[in-house]
Amino acid sequence: MRPSPSYPRESGFVLIGVVMFVLALTIIGISLFGLSSYEAQFFSRSEDQTQAFFVAQGGIQRAMFAISWSDSLGTVMGNLPPGVTYAVAMQDKGGGFVDSTGPVAWGDPTKPVVIRATARVGDATRTLQARYFATEGENYYKRLLTSTRTIVVSDTNPDYPTRTTCGTVALNGNVWLGGSGSAADSSWMGCVGSWSGSPPVEHPPAIPTPEVTTFLAAHPGGSTPEYKDEGNTRELKFKGTPGNVKYYRGPTTGSDFTFHEDKRLKVEVKGYAIWMLEKGARFDQVVDIKGEGEGENKSCLVIIAAPGQDSYGETAGVWFFGGIRSSEIPVILVSNDKVIVEHHFNPNNLFGYANDLSIFARDILIMGPLKVSPPDPQYTLTLTYTPETLGPLIDLLSQRRALPNATDTGYFTLDSGSWQELTP
Repeated sequence: MRPSPSYPRESGFVLIGVVMFVLALTIIGISLFGLSSYEAQFFSRSEDQTQAFFVAQGGIQRAMFAISWSDSLGTVMGNLPPGVTYAVAMQDKGGGFVDSTGPVAWGDPTKPVVIRATARVGDATRTLQARYFATEGENYYKRLLTSTRTIVVSDTNPDYPTRTTCGTVALNGNVWLGGSGSAADSSWMGCVGSWSGSPPVEHPPAIPTPEVTTFLAAHPGGSTPEYKDEGNTRELKFKGTPGNVKYYRGPTTGSDFTFHEDKRLKVEVKGYAIWMLEKGARFDQVVDIKGEGEGENKSCLVIIAAPGQDSYGETAGVWFFGGIRSSEIPVILVSNDKVIVEHHFNPNNLFGYANDLSIFARDILIMGPLKVSPPDPQYTLTLTYTPETLGPLIDLLSQRRALPNATDTGYFTLDSGSWQELTP
């Protein structure tokens, strides 16, 4: 028998290979675990950085809203949203950029507003800054007449059909007239005796009907003005506080209109009186409106009315049937139906005027006294919008949400190329 061949001893080789393989896997696993932990930390920091960037953007957007709502640069610094740690607004009003103080100078392209916001999320902090032009927003109340559909200046008093009222209305202020085809309908302008405005009439694409019903529902309750007889006249007194808005309702004096007065009426106003009427107001004789205060404490009367209806089916929210006389305080008339200012009683001897007037309504009808020969400016109805008085007042009432459809003070337009991130 041949002897078996002799082989070297190889026992344990597989075991050593397995151990080495497991060791290699262990090292790779530990490396991958450490790398994944590092990547998770890196991803978390990156996510915080991204979130902080967007939160800072939100801080700038919130600052623009706060300024538009309040008309004050200082409002951006308070009530900061979550994550925003700092916000500031600056405007160069002629002496360099000034931090968040005072009102905004709207409408001047040479006076941009710089807004800066800092946000912190986790350990990430981002600061963004941009420059904006402060553009003044359109406000439906900042003109003499704003009508959704129609304006009529009547040439005939139904009580005196053989005589004309054409030419006895004087309008001092601009007009907005909406509605389809309104631009072509200018016949009413022919009976305006005199007019000052630049341009006198504009036709925006669409003017909303005042949201009177919604406004009345949002302001339930209200005080009742004092109402009493005084000889051959009646008195209506709104006793508020100078510089403060106060809401009123009633008194109910008629079934066709919430307030229907058949006597000459004297109205006295103190403070910012907002008179709300679910079925409107009709004044059969002349109404004299007076008030207290000067400057920021000057009183005003705002009548916000849904329509009533007379026995002939005529509807109106505010109806001065016998004329208006107001020289001391601003008067603002608002209705989702008609606002009528006309002269029916003693039209030959009675002239009317409203020196600080703004009307915003679905429809507006105006009729002056009867025309005399030769023409006499004493026999006119003169309606005037005074920007110096009414402009700041309308801004204030808009900010306090005391007017339907009141727009914000203004809006911001980004100055291209001004957006930047500031390094700590």
